[in-house]
Amino acid sequence: SVFFWAGAGSFDRNKFFPFLFRQMHVLPVWRKEEGFKKIAKNKQVFLDAQRTLLDGHMFFITPEGKSSSEKRLMNFKTGTARLALMTAAHHNFEKDVLILPTGVNFTYNKKYRSEVMIQFGEKLNALNYKELYLQDEREAVRKFTADIKDAVARNVLLIDRVEDDDLIEKLLIVKRTDHFPDDFSYFNKDSSRLNMEKNIVFFY
Repeated sequence: SVFFWAGAGSFDRNKFFPFLFRQMHVLPVWRKEEGFKKIAKNKQVFLDAQRTLLDGHMFFITPEGKSSSEKRLMNFKTGTARLALMTAAHHNFEKDVLILPTGVNFTYNKKYRSEVMIQFGEKLNALNYKELYLQDEREAVRKFTADIKDAVARNVLLIDRVEDDDLIEKLLIVKRTDHFPDDFSYFNKDSSRLNMEKNIVFFY
């Protein structure tokens, strides 16, 4: 089973939401904007998430904490690394705790039924941070988080400067016209489209 985190504020919008979210394997996590007093509740949130992983389930986590249509990565929250490291520490770093960095790339994110290209990177293992974690837990979390961000960055389209957005988007549209798929299947594993678009962004 796959579990998810969601902002705890979403659970309060409707009296039926807590029940519905639990059925969907969604666990609440508290954010700074919801008050520093409530952040203390995250200790139990992490313990519940750790227990979920120890039971053999998976977690899908968006480390940026929110979504954005810009082709840039926002600051990564440390929760992903913290959860992985505390779970590995529970077994004295004797069992693998793996993170699969995943890039999600939309073609026209505001358009109904537009394409999305998903690319998986190489797995990151929390065991590789054992020595650093035992010396300095905070530094291990920081380093692991930075490595997760670098791994995700290799699997998404990234435009460094905001002022380049419009021009690069137009270049991508032109190339998509020349690279129209041969079939109209809803799903395929051909990565050439994404690689082409990554090259355009990189070389620009």
